[in-house]
Amino acid sequence: MKKNKIEKVYDQIHAPEDLKQKTFEKIKKVESTKNKRYTFILSVAAMLIFTIAIGITYYMNKPILNNNELEEEKIAIEIQETDLAHFKSIQELREYFDKSYSETVEYYDSEIAEEMSIDLTDSTNDIAKSDSNVQEQSNYYTTNTQVENVDEADIVKTDGDYIYYVTNNTIYIVKADELKLEAKLDFSISTDNTRYYPSELFIKDNKLIVIGNFIKYSQEDSSQDRINQSNINTTKAYIYDIQDKLNPKELRQVDIDGNYNTSRLIENTLYLISTKYIYYNPDMNDSDILPLYYDTASSEEYQSIECKHIVYNENSSDNTYQTIGAINIESNDEILVETFLGYGDTIYCSEKNLYITAPIYNNENTQILNSTEIYKFNISSGGLKYSCKTTINGTINNQFSLDEYDGNLRVATTVTIEEEPAKTSNNNGYEIVEIGKTTTNNILYVLDENLEKIGELTDFGIEEKIYSVRFIEKVAYIVTFEEIDPLFVIDLSDPQNPVMKGKLEIPGYSSYLHLYDENHIIGIGYNVKDNGYGGVTNETVKLSMFDVSDLSNPKEIFSKTLGEGYSYSNVTYDHKLLMYDKQRSLIGFPITMKENGKMEESILLLNIDLENKEFKIHSKYTMENQNYYMRKVIYIEDILYILCDNKILAFNINTSDNIGTLDLPYERSNLYKTENLTDIVEE
Repeated sequence: MKKNKIEKVYDQIHAPEDLKQKTFEKIKKVESTKNKRYTFILSVAAMLIFTIAIGITYYMNKPILNNNELEEEKIAIEIQETDLAHFKSIQELREYFDKSYSETVEYYDSEIAEEMSIDLTDSTNDIAKSDSNVQEQSNYYTTNTQVENVDEADIVKTDGDYIYYVTNNTIYIVKADELKLEAKLDFSISTDNTRYYPSELFIKDNKLIVIGNFIKYSQEDSSQDRINQSNINTTKAYIYDIQDKLNPKELRQVDIDGNYNTSRLIENTLYLISTKYIYYNPDMNDSDILPLYYDTASSEEYQSIECKHIVYNENSSDNTYQTIGAINIESNDEILVETFLGYGDTIYCSEKNLYITAPIYNNENTQILNSTEIYKFNISSGGLKYSCKTTINGTINNQFSLDEYDGNLRVATTVTIEEEPAKTSNNNGYEIVEIGKTTTNNILYVLDENLEKIGELTDFGIEEKIYSVRFIEKVAYIVTFEEIDPLFVIDLSDPQNPVMKGKLEIPGYSSYLHLYDENHIIGIGYNVKDNGYGGVTNETVKLSMFDVSDLSNPKEIFSKTLGEGYSYSNVTYDHKLLMYDKQRSLIGFPITMKENGKMEESILLLNIDLENKEFKIHSKYTMENQNYYMRKVIYIEDILYILCDNKILAFNINTSDNIGTLDLPYERSNLYKTENLTDIVEE
């Protein structure tokens, strides 16, 4: 038994501190002996004696309990071993930050630090049975999500009767068939030194959940500094009862410290994930170091998350808190909170587990320059509990690079490998740095429920990086790109032995893959052209239909180029912008493209015609002027709704006739109104 494992077990045992310390000191002495087998036996013996001593002490002093209390006691003394440490006190937490502070203080005293700017605005990231599109299709739009039964927040939701839309810091509730505004929740007016920026929402039965960034400014400090540790900067969710659409009733407010990262809704449990960097200095108050949370179901005041609920990697010195909050929206149970120190950039969520990934760069003493830490949290039955972590080589592209299937996690990464290190030379007193030479490789990992590697496939897409991934049950589809687009098809039916089944090379690349049916996948990406410097640049948006009925021989059976010379669409990296009507074989998304020598912003709808092998333009809706921005398109039965920043347009989906327009009332001056604010944040 290793020392660190003994310490972890020791930390989980509830016993008098003097008895624990004496026993642990004996174990440490045993660990110093040279005979490992003898060490192990003595360690186990010492722990056994320790346990017996605890039992005697415990039961001699233990009061008589009923059966329920006995069960609770059994749970309380259960030994739980994790691979991350918890802070035991605020002093330990300060020591962690002190170490990081001492390593970086010279940097922050330099001229570089003076040029740094801090962004306190919204940090929203920006995602087969595991695919939401295999579920039964309703007669109205649902958000294009990654995992079935795991909903993702969106700027617009509908229940088939009403449209719920967030824009201009306001939530609009609209009766869809009449295109009539029923109610609005206006967050644009700031009061009591606060600002709220709603960005996304959920609807669940008669509940409306609004999520965004909340800032409460300090009333004590009126300086113009952009960073003020006494400000409260949180991810806030408002939960409303909307049974009466005309009068939404606020039920609850929940905050967790840090900027909004992302969220998920599984049955009745809302999961909020936030990110907060601590600009630490030794003079900070304890209250400024500890992350906060706020839940009106239990308190009207902000509460500090206790040190013992903050986990950390002993080998890391990152000052970024990742906080996950689990909220049951159907009860008043207090929020469950888990926090760990370490930057997380991508979130993947199944019905049972939530994963946060953190990139690591510039590994020492190795040719591999990038790796990824993966943290796993169990969320079964609406719970939230840290499970385990691991580190793998390479970095991931986005949330679609991860997928859980049959208890295993599949992860695709791109690895950067150093072939020649950077060189430094001196020329007349000037330091000259010659950039080193690197190459890339790609890996597909299969990890078990403990995040232990059980299978992998390496050495594909050499000198290219991953641009898109889609896992569909026992098959992985991976697109890599440098100058051409290889689509790799990987058989994962034996998770311990992934097999490359097929490969297709075509011009351009797909940055998003969408399941059409069991034999076909849609690719959305770009054609490319030579940039004149030995590389390529994006040219026009490209749609591809891939036939994957024969895994060993994938084919692009037809494609379509959108625009003339140049076009662009955010749907290539934001999957939630895609409208998909499976019954009509219809897709739609916003696009900027050049036609007839003129750049236009439009909503474009296309029919997918497998029989005639083509993407056929169904309709195109173009801005009439520059006074509004077309953000997204949805449908309810035979009506198409285009969501703009200040209006909603309705069209007959069959004839494309405009059948209504709703102007969304808002006070433009309120959007930037900062009365009563003592600290101003640049927007």
